[in-house]
Amino acid sequence: MFVIGETVIDEAVIQSSFCCDLEKCKGACCCIEGGRGAPLEDDEVLEIEKAYPVVREYLSRKSIQTIESSGLYNGSPGDFATACVDQRECVFAFSKTASQGAALRELSRKER
Repeated sequence: MFVIGETVIDEAVIQSSFCCDLEKCKGACCCIEGGRGAPLEDDEVLEIEKAYPVVREYLSRKSIQTIESSGLYNGSPGDFATACVDQRECVFAFSKTASQGAALRELSRKER
C-alpha cells in the first residue's frame, strides 16, 4: 500500500491495466474532469485514428475543434491518452437526448 494525499492505494493498481467497460459505466468516466483522457495502449492509437471518421458525427463542435487543433490523443509511446476538451471531458464524450455516453459506444453498436 502507498498513500497519495489522503488516499491509500493498493499496490495491485500498478500491475493492473485500465480497461474501459462501457456497458457498466455508460461513458461516465469520459466526463470526469482531469485534463487527461483514457489511457491508450500504443496499438490503440491506430484504432482511434480509424474510428474517428465514423464517430465524428456524434461529437460536439468543441470536441471536433479540439481534435482538429490538438489531435485525437496526446502523449508518447507507452504513455498515450485520449485528448480532452478544455482540460475536462474526453473528446469522445457526447450528449445524446440528455444522457451522457461515449461516441465509441455508438461505433461498437453499429459494428454488431
